[in-house]
Amino acid sequence: MEKKGTDGKDGLTRRDLLKGVAGAGLALPFAGFPLAGLRRADAAEERTLIVAWDTEIDTLDPASFKTIGGYNTVANIYDTPIYWGASPIPNKEGFFLSKPGDFTPRLAESWTKEKDGATIVFKVRKGVKFPTGNPVTAHAFKYSFDRGLLSPGYMRVVIPSLLTTDSPDQFEVRDDYTFAIKMKKPNPMALDIIALSNNAILDPAEVKKHATKEDPWAADWLKRNAIGGGPYTLVTNTPGVEVILEANKGYWQKPPYFEKIVLKFVPNEADRVMLIKRKAVDIVVGRPGLSPKNVKSLEGEPGL
Repeated sequence: MEKKGTDGKDGLTRRDLLKGVAGAGLALPFAGFPLAGLRRADAAEERTLIVAWDTEIDTLDPASFKTIGGYNTVANIYDTPIYWGASPIPNKEGFFLSKPGDFTPRLAESWTKEKDGATIVFKVRKGVKFPTGNPVTAHAFKYSFDRGLLSPGYMRVVIPSLLTTDSPDQFEVRDDYTFAIKMKKPNPMALDIIALSNNAILDPAEVKKHATKEDPWAADWLKRNAIGGGPYTLVTNTPGVEVILEANKGYWQKPPYFEKIVLKFVPNEADRVMLIKRKAVDIVVGRPGLSPKNVKSLEGEPGL
């Protein structure tokens, strides 16, 4: 997956990314990946990105989402212990290619392996807080992995199968900022699995407020709500219409370029073309976002 570097320069207009992104149907972590340098030529200082896509959000539960819409949103409102590193793409200045097997620290600032790799020990980054003000600790790590294992989502199958962890006892809090995953055997792909957005770290105190006897992991609440420590926070989620995100002012990394993201559900391609011609949206995304014919037709549009 390609991702756009955020180097503080003026960024791109619609035309710069029209061919490369309009038909890609890629996941778009807006904090610093494919669209992080894109801005509207006619509203450069607004710092709002409006996206029209053809995918609905099935759920915002990291353990359960199945659609691109769910992934895109989860990837921006949550953070993970680690994420994949990236390297520059030759002859494509400013673009990077994610590298499975190469990782960068996120909410975990470092990690080591024990028992020939069967145990991975993470040092949780200190000083990071959720939007509620609650601190990110090893206890939040454990709660999130416990939840993935025990909640109704598909991660309850993925985690035991790929991490060989079928008991919460295998997720260990050693102290407030040290968390260990104790697998039954080493797995060379373990870090790749842990880097998935499905393993996002949730705010336990907030999620527990919405748990019930029938729904102890608040799966129903997390379908339409979210409480993570990612670069954006969820403002509104109107199913079948749009999702609005705002930059997380307390984000532990550099604030994202866009202060606001509006994700509009527009299932019809003709409607997406009309919106971008009217400059009512900045970019269109889908499977494909636009047909080659429509992409070509937009190249001559003034201001695009």
